[in-house]
Amino acid sequence: MRIAVHTPFGLSEPIAETELFERLKIAATRLGWSCLRTDRSRDIEKFAPDVVLVEQFTVAKLTPYPTLGLMWAPPAYWETSEQWLKNVASYDGHLFADPATARFVDDVVSPVPVRFVRGRWFPTCQATELKSGPPTGLSYLGTGWDKDRHRELLDRLAGKVALDRFGPAADRTSKRTLPFDGVSVIETLTRAAAALCWHSPQHRKWGIPTARAFEAAASGAIIISDEIGFVRETFGSAALYVNIEAPPDEVADQVAQHMTWIEGNPEAVERKRVAAHRIFIENYAFDVLLRQLPRLISDIKRAWQPAAISAGRSVGFVVRTGGRDLAFLDRAIKSLEDQTHRNVHTIVVAYRDGAAIRKHLSSRPAKLAALRVIDSADNGFRSSALWAGLKEIDTDFFGILDDDDSLMPNHVAACLATLERYPESDLAYAGTLWVSEGENSLEHRTIAAFRHFDPTLFRKRNSISSNAWLARRSTLLRLGMDPELGVGEDYYLLLRLLHDRCFTPTWRLTAEHQQRPSDRSHSPLSTEEAGSFMRIKRRFLLAPDAYDAPLAEASLDLLANNDLIAARILGRMIKRQYLRKGLQVYLTDFRGLPKRFTRLPSIIRHGGIKKVRRIIEQRGAREYARRKPGMPSNSDQ
Repeated sequence: MRIAVHTPFGLSEPIAETELFERLKIAATRLGWSCLRTDRSRDIEKFAPDVVLVEQFTVAKLTPYPTLGLMWAPPAYWETSEQWLKNVASYDGHLFADPATARFVDDVVSPVPVRFVRGRWFPTCQATELKSGPPTGLSYLGTGWDKDRHRELLDRLAGKVALDRFGPAADRTSKRTLPFDGVSVIETLTRAAAALCWHSPQHRKWGIPTARAFEAAASGAIIISDEIGFVRETFGSAALYVNIEAPPDEVADQVAQHMTWIEGNPEAVERKRVAAHRIFIENYAFDVLLRQLPRLISDIKRAWQPAAISAGRSVGFVVRTGGRDLAFLDRAIKSLEDQTHRNVHTIVVAYRDGAAIRKHLSSRPAKLAALRVIDSADNGFRSSALWAGLKEIDTDFFGILDDDDSLMPNHVAACLATLERYPESDLAYAGTLWVSEGENSLEHRTIAAFRHFDPTLFRKRNSISSNAWLARRSTLLRLGMDPELGVGEDYYLLLRLLHDRCFTPTWRLTAEHQQRPSDRSHSPLSTEEAGSFMRIKRRFLLAPDAYDAPLAEASLDLLANNDLIAARILGRMIKRQYLRKGLQVYLTDFRGLPKRFTRLPSIIRHGGIKKVRRIIEQRGAREYARRKPGMPSNSDQ
């Protein structure tokens, strides 16, 4: 078994995720499995894993491998971002730590016709042996983003009990540092009588545990937890509890009383240690959680298969070729052969070198339901080859695939599932990934299009790539004659097929649009595009659905009657307000300013200016929330 963990963070950052992966790797090695943690999808492709675990909601599914999202962050952190919600929806399945988050995700993905798989996951540890000895004192491991959350409380507590604070060098609440190597934290806790296991307000609200309780149970330290449902229900009387909502002095007194009890009741303490360790070993160690992965991978691959109602449907693809290296054509054809839906027919339209293409394809094993080559005139119009292929379509559904692009294995099945779920829809389309073929790109897979369908906006700008869709054969009645376009013919075709609001997204990122900036055949000159789009506009001037923008009065009516557009405008206004407030806080909090400037190059390298802007907006949102009574803060664990 090969497991890849896709992280949005720098690999050397001393954060909780770094330590958790080291523990995961130890448990996987015991099973004879291999692990990789990376922030680059190119590394994942080279590793060729059996499964990808996405570490955080800021990363979508970017590779063809079965992908599971680790849903151990409260939805309050990501529910306000449309892109993050879509990232979560893009996974093949989800691993949950609590039922409330599972219900939240079920709500989000309920309109998506494909089946998602589900499993359990926690920020935990590898299995350990319970060591005996005379542990003393109280430990606190600080790894959260909000470094000052418990500063006052910890200072009060340090005056009442022997408190050992430790963590990464970046944590200002720590008195000493430890390497995040998967073993040092646990070994340190084995020398403590008890460990503080506190959660952020959002974690308590959603009932999502952090790693603290699992670390304590694994090491044999007594769990001293705040009141969170998960710890109470899981460890019960094997843990001790405090009311962290009380004033700091009262919380410190509660903890001090627990420590006094621990010192005076060694037999009862030993029973708690043994009980908590047994609960951890039997249900929550990474060694246990990893064993579910083979079953979940099999479930994902079954979910990729077409539903029984769709299995017999025939699907035809028009693939234009001639003038490019035949290795590109091989890749495109292979992506059709690898579809989980097996009834795929392919019409290869050769606008050049037809004899050589026939000879090349005849040497390939027959893996498609049908494959034939037809010729088209090499007249400089890309639309001519496309229209020639479309006229040969005799299947139930059809799509197009350029010879230098590709599709993920579940693309056809997902499109068919969408068309079966929504019979009023004429066309289903997937999200598209730009795949850069340049070796110098830091992240060579990025999202090109992944959005709702808005016919008004679509008539202004194409948001569906040429290889991303499947349509019903009945729509070919709208095809019309060859428009003789050099570029933009795929957009023109979609405009011909469009009727009212009849395009539906699959919410799968399964179309791969390969990018080669230096290839003129792949990236037409902008002057050619401008001329073609002027002709496209002219061709729809007298159509029932005019191409031009509506009148100003109609735009006002559209805004008044469209909650989605109004919400987007309002959302942008709020974001600008948050950005101004966040920038003010960001620059005037002088104590944290040097550290922010130190982290800035890493943030820009991995997320660009957009990530910097998002961080500042979130800081502004938290500041507004802090000033409004009853509004929750957005602090992390």
